[in-house]
Amino acid sequence: WPGFITAALACVVFFAFVDPLRLRDISFPGHGISRGLGYTLGFFMFWGITSLSSATTCYLLRPASAHDGDDDEVPLG
Repeated sequence: WPGFITAALACVVFFAFVDPLRLRDISFPGHGISRGLGYTLGFFMFWGITSLSSATTCYLLRPASAHDGDDDEVPLG
């Protein structure tokens, strides 16, 4: 859900300043991409990026597994 909500907010902010048809003319001048399809593709792009960010955060927050004979951690006291 964090990726979905963040993507929705990113779309609102991004497309407040950028018209999908102008972006199409710059990026894909020969293709017939409508404004609605531009909004949809932009949302899924932002959703993919923010979901990848959330997945990376979840991966980095996992506790490290304890290995047998691992002397890196010395108990305090």
